[in-house]
Amino acid sequence: MESSSLSFSGKKKSELTLPTTVNLETESDESIDKIQIYDEMQERMADYLETKQQVGSLQNQIAVFKQRLLQMENDFNKEKQDLHDRLMDLENKNEHLTNANSELNKNIEELQNENNKMHEEIIRLENKNHTDQLARKESMDRMLKEREEHYRSIITNLEQDVAKFKDQASSSQVEFVQCRDSLLKKSADYEKLQHEYFEMNTKCELAIADQKESEDRCKSLRSIIKQQQDENSSMHQLFQTQSDKLASVEKALDDKTALIRTVVKERDSLQLRLSKIREILPEYSDFTEFYNKLKERVEIAEALPIELRKYKKKLANAIKALQISDAKYNEKDSKLDEALKHADELKQELNNTNAENSDIRHKFGLLNIIKTNVSVIEASNREISHRFNEIKASLDNTVPHFSLRSLLISTIVLKRWKNLLGTPRAYEKDTRNWWWICGDMEVKQQKNWINEKINQVKSVEKELNDQISSLKSEVARLTDSCQQKEEEIAAKDSHIYQQDDRITKLNLKIEDLSNQVNMMVDPSVHKEIEDLLWTTKAKLAETLKALSKTTENLVFLQHECSVLRHMKDNSTDKSTQVNDENQKLKNRISMLERKIKELNVRLEQKDQEIINSEKKAKKVEPYYITGYDLPGRQKAVISCIPPNNNSNNFFY
Repeated sequence: MESSSLSFSGKKKSELTLPTTVNLETESDESIDKIQIYDEMQERMADYLETKQQVGSLQNQIAVFKQRLLQMENDFNKEKQDLHDRLMDLENKNEHLTNANSELNKNIEELQNENNKMHEEIIRLENKNHTDQLARKESMDRMLKEREEHYRSIITNLEQDVAKFKDQASSSQVEFVQCRDSLLKKSADYEKLQHEYFEMNTKCELAIADQKESEDRCKSLRSIIKQQQDENSSMHQLFQTQSDKLASVEKALDDKTALIRTVVKERDSLQLRLSKIREILPEYSDFTEFYNKLKERVEIAEALPIELRKYKKKLANAIKALQISDAKYNEKDSKLDEALKHADELKQELNNTNAENSDIRHKFGLLNIIKTNVSVIEASNREISHRFNEIKASLDNTVPHFSLRSLLISTIVLKRWKNLLGTPRAYEKDTRNWWWICGDMEVKQQKNWINEKINQVKSVEKELNDQISSLKSEVARLTDSCQQKEEEIAAKDSHIYQQDDRITKLNLKIEDLSNQVNMMVDPSVHKEIEDLLWTTKAKLAETLKALSKTTENLVFLQHECSVLRHMKDNSTDKSTQVNDENQKLKNRISMLERKIKELNVRLEQKDQEIINSEKKAKKVEPYYITGYDLPGRQKAVISCIPPNNNSNNFFY
C-alpha cells in the first residue's frame, strides 16, 4: 500500500479544508475500468475542444466588432469635424447677415431723416400755398370790385348818353327815331353787360369751388401720406410732392385759362361796344380807359408764356425727382432680391443640416448598441479566460499523485460551485465562483464616454435648432417685406395711372389754351406763343416718355416679383423633395433597426452558446487514474488537467 497527501495551504480562508492524509491502496483489477474512463475522458476532451473552438470564433467576431467600432469612431470624428466646419460657416454667414441688417438699419435711418425733411418741406409748401391762396382771393376780390366799378362807370356814361340823346330827340323826329333805335341797342348792350357780369360771378364761384376741391384733394393726399409710413415712405412722399406740384401747375393753368377767357370776352365786348359807339358817335374820343384795359390784357397774354416756362421748369424738376425716387426704389429692390436669395440658400443649408443631424443621431444609436454588445462580449470572454486560469492555477498547486483526499476535495468543490450558481452574493475575487459575471468599471467608463458624446451632440443639435429658428424668423420677415414691397408697387402703379390721366387732362387744357390764345393774341405775337406752346408740348411728350419708362420699369419689377414667387414655389417643391428623402432615410433607418434586432438575437444566441460552453467546461473535472501499465508489475499515475487558454493539448 502507498499513501499520499494533498494540501491546499495556498488557497483562501473561505475554501474547504479536509484531513491531510488519506490512505488508498487498490489493485488494478479492483479499480475503475481503464477503458471506460479513457472513453469518458475522450468525450470530455472533444466537448472541451468544441467549446474552445467556439470561444476562438467568438474572439474573432469580437476583433471584427472592435475594428468596426474603431472605423465608426473615425467616421464619427470626421463627421464631427465637418459639423464644426459647417457651424463656423453658419456663424460667418450669421455675422454677414448682422452686418447687412445694420446697413439696412442705417439706410432706414437715412430714409427716415429724408422723410422728416420732406415732411418739413411739405408743411412749408402748405403754408406757402395757404398764403398764395389768400393772396389770390384778395386779388380776385379786388379785380371783381374794379370790374364792378368799371361797369358802373360805363353804365353811368351810357345813361348820360341816353339823356343827351333824349334832349336831342326833341329837335326832330328822325333824330328821335335814330335815338330810339340807339337806346334800344344800348339797352340790349346793357342787358348783355349784366348777363356777362352774372357769368363772371358764376365763373368766380366755380373757380372758388375748384379751389375748395383742390384743397380737399390736398387734404386727402396728406392723409394718404400719413398712412404710408414704412421703408419706402420717402419715395412715396416725393411722388406725392410731385403730384402736389402738378396739382399746383394745374391750378395755375386753370387760373390762366379763366383769365384768358375773361380777357377774350372782355375784348369781344369792348370791340362790340367800340363798333356800336363809333356807329352812334363817330367823333367821340374819350376811350382811353378802354384802350388801357385792352393793353393790360395784352400784357397779361404776353406774360403768359413766361409763366408757362416757369411751370415747365417745375415739371422738369418733378421729373428729376421721380427719376431719383425710381433709382432708390431699384436699389432697394436689388437689396430685397439679394436678401431673398440669401434666405433660400439658408433654407437649403438648414435642410441639409437637419438631414445630417438625423444621420448622426441614427449612427450614435447604432454605436451605443454595438458598444454595449461588444462590452458584454468582452466581459464574458474575460471572465471565461479568468475562470480557466484560476482552475489551472488551483490545480497546479496540488501534488501530482492520486489520492482519496484529492478526489474528495475535487468532488466537494464541484458540488459547492453548482450550489452557488445564481446566488445574489458577489464573488468577484473568489476563484471558485468564476461563473458569476459582475459589472466592469471599464464598461461603465465606456458608457459614460458615450453618454458624454451624445450630450455634446445634443447640445450642438440644440444650437443648430436655435439657429434654424432664428433663420426661419428672418425668412418670415423677408417674406413680409416682399409682400409690403408688392403692395407699394401696386399703389405706385395706380398713382402713375392717375398721373397719366392728369397729364392727358393737362394736354387737353393746354390745347384749349393755345386755341384761346390764337383767338386773343395779335398775329405778331401769335407766332412766338405758338412756338412756346410747341416747345411745352415737346417737353410734355418727353415727360410722358419718362413716365412710360417708369411704367415699363414697374412692369419689369412686377415680372421680377412673379419670378421670385416662382422661385419660392420651387423652394417649396425642393422642401417636399427633402421631406421625401427624409422619409426614405427613415425607412432605411427602420430597416437597419430590424437588422440590429436580428444581430441582437444572434448575439443572444452566441451568449447562450457561451453559457452552454461554460456549462460544458464546468463538466470537465480533474481525474487521477492509478494503475499498472503491465498487470502486477509497475504502478502508473495518470493525471488529467484542463489546459489554460494558451495550451492546445492536455497534459498527462
